[in-house]
Amino acid sequence: MKKALFITFALLSQTFCFAQKANVSQSHFVISFDGIGGLSSTSFQKQAVAPYYDLGVNEGGTWKLSSSASLGGQATFTYFFGKKCKIGVGTGYSFQTISGELSIENFKIDYREFDSFSRPFRQSVVSDKISEKLNTQIHNIPVFMSGRLDLGDNLELVTKGGILIPVSSTIKYTTDAVFDMNAYYKFAGGGVNVYDNGINDGAEWILSKDAYATTTTNVYSMDDSLRTRGYKVNWGLSANSKSGSMTLKAKGVGFFIHPEIGLKMSDNLTVQLGVNAAMQSFDLESPASYKIIDLSGNYTTPLKLVKTLDYFTYGINIGVKFRL
Repeated sequence: MKKALFITFALLSQTFCFAQKANVSQSHFVISFDGIGGLSSTSFQKQAVAPYYDLGVNEGGTWKLSSSASLGGQATFTYFFGKKCKIGVGTGYSFQTISGELSIENFKIDYREFDSFSRPFRQSVVSDKISEKLNTQIHNIPVFMSGRLDLGDNLELVTKGGILIPVSSTIKYTTDAVFDMNAYYKFAGGGVNVYDNGINDGAEWILSKDAYATTTTNVYSMDDSLRTRGYKVNWGLSANSKSGSMTLKAKGVGFFIHPEIGLKMSDNLTVQLGVNAAMQSFDLESPASYKIIDLSGNYTTPLKLVKTLDYFTYGINIGVKFRL
C-alpha cells in the first residue's frame, strides 16, 4: 500500500512540474463531478472476547474481514493560480459505500453461569460460522492540490492529491448466524455443583445437541424441555435482531490520489476518465460489557470487539468538469 501511494504521489509531483512549463491559458475556477467505482481491501485489529465473560475460557474461532466493491462520488471546486492556471488548490465533498463481510468460523466461548437453581455450571456458546454482511458508508471533505498539463488541443492530464477530512462514517451489518448454547455440569463430593474451568475430564454431565442426538429423534424439542426444567440450553438459536449499525471514529485524516485524462468537449465542458486510490483508518469504541448472544437470542455484533479498521480503495472514475 505504501509503495502504491509513493508512486501515485510521485505522479502528482511530475504533473506539477510539467504543468508549470505549459503555456496554454485556462480558467481559474473549475467545478468537477465524478462517479467512482472499484475494489477495496480491509485490515483490522480485534480484542479477545474471553475477558468479557465470567471466568471465560476456551475462546476459539477464525476471524476474517473482507471487503469487495467500492462505489461513491465526489463534487469538487478547484481554484488555479496565475496566468497559466496550471497549479491549484481545492475542496469539496465525497462519499463512499464499501461492501464486505465479517466471518468467524468455529466460534466458541466457555464461561461460568448459574442455572435457575443458582447452581454453577459451564455455559458453552458455539457456532459453526458467524457471518455478517457489511456496508460501510464514509463521508469526507477532500482538501487537495491539483496540477494539470495540456496534452494537445483537446486532451489534458489533471492530478489531484491531498487529505480526506472525516465528516461521518457508519457501518451496517446483517447476519443469519445460528448458535448452540450448551451446558456442562461437574459434581464434587456430596453432589455439589462446581465450575470446571473449561476442563473436560469425562465426568461431566453434558447437555448439548450432540450428546442428545444419539438418544432422541428431535433434539430441539429436548432443549425446550430442559429449559422448562431450569437448565440454560438453547440449540439452533438465531438472533432476535438480525441487523444494526455502528458509528466509526476516524483516526485523523485519510489520504487520496486522483489522476485523470480529460477530453475537452467545449471551452467550458470536459469529460474526464481516471483512476483513484485512497486510504483511511477508523477506531471502534470498546464496549463496557459484551456477550455475543444470550439465552433469549439477544445478539451483539462481533464488530464490537474490533478495535481498528483500515480501508484501502482503488478503482476508476468518470465525470464532467465545468470551467467557470
